[in-house]
Amino acid sequence: MKFPRLSTNGLILGFCIAWVSTSMVVHAHGLDMPSYEVMGVKTPADIIESKNQSFFYKQAKERWEFVEREAYNAYLDAYWTKEAKSKNQPVEKFREEYLKQHIKISDKEIKSTLDRFKDHPQLSKLSKGEQESQVKEYLRDRDTKALYQSLIDAGLKKKELVIYGSEPQAPMHNIVLSDKDHMRYGPLPTDTKPIQCVGEKCPIIVYEYSDFECPFCSGLLEEAEKALTEYKGKILWVTRDFPLSFHNRAKPAAIAAKCASSQGKYWEMYMELFRNQRNLADADLEKYAQKIGVNMTEFQACQKNPTEAEKRIAENMQTASQNEVTGTPTVFINGRPYPGAVKFNDLKKVMDAALEVKKSSDSKG
Repeated sequence: MKFPRLSTNGLILGFCIAWVSTSMVVHAHGLDMPSYEVMGVKTPADIIESKNQSFFYKQAKERWEFVEREAYNAYLDAYWTKEAKSKNQPVEKFREEYLKQHIKISDKEIKSTLDRFKDHPQLSKLSKGEQESQVKEYLRDRDTKALYQSLIDAGLKKKELVIYGSEPQAPMHNIVLSDKDHMRYGPLPTDTKPIQCVGEKCPIIVYEYSDFECPFCSGLLEEAEKALTEYKGKILWVTRDFPLSFHNRAKPAAIAAKCASSQGKYWEMYMELFRNQRNLADADLEKYAQKIGVNMTEFQACQKNPTEAEKRIAENMQTASQNEVTGTPTVFINGRPYPGAVKFNDLKKVMDAALEVKKSSDSKG
């Protein structure tokens, strides 16, 4: 039984991609790392690796994920065989009945998912019936994946499944905080002043690269508010623009947010844009500006002459390129990247670990 993927028929619901490297080079990371010598001067393996961390990380990650998938599939096969035998049923029949019993897709969920992703370029080309069919397949695939993962997590906890070795960690990025960055210390849009910790002295620093038209970025809004609530006083959340070229309203929305920012209303506009991202026409942007209470004369002047706003967006995109951001949302926690539609539970694990590192460092200091 193959472990199901999140995508269905090419419909990817988790990451808005700018571009992706398709390099298929296989490197024996963790084995004997090759090195070289030029005219008597040797370049050790660790130097080669340190200068090309991202490349070698990708190769190591591919190897880890391959072994992990093999382990998951082997465990699930063993699990279904064991449980079917205990019920004196054929394996496939038992598995199908188990999934049927535990996975139920409601019409309401299909409708809400369709409504959320109706403007997705791949869905918009299909008939209504085809859209419903593909969304239903996606939801079933998603819930099957979640169910399988719960079985695997239980197996790992009971030591029925053991994967040896350590998962490779993405290389750290030295992201520098700028006084032009949009910062938040708590869940409210007004939490822009330091709460207990200040700037880069906060034990948890999150950089979010996002696109106002990306549906997965809007999903991050709720997860960010959970994190900012639980870790208030210990966290700094920074957002930076990465409007993708195929989202034609992403950059105008980013400009509107920058124009609101000049009046101290960035986060209010940020939230309005994400909560209404299907409606980002110029008239909509003005409506949101009025709602959050900016001076409309100043806002409209900024919209007509967005030179400064565009400059800041370009600066954000340049830092994105420097930090190898290839899609949205991409979150960095204390310099380590976590691309895709991350959930609070995933963020929590990383943030708790960051606090432990800080606590250990303070005790030694």
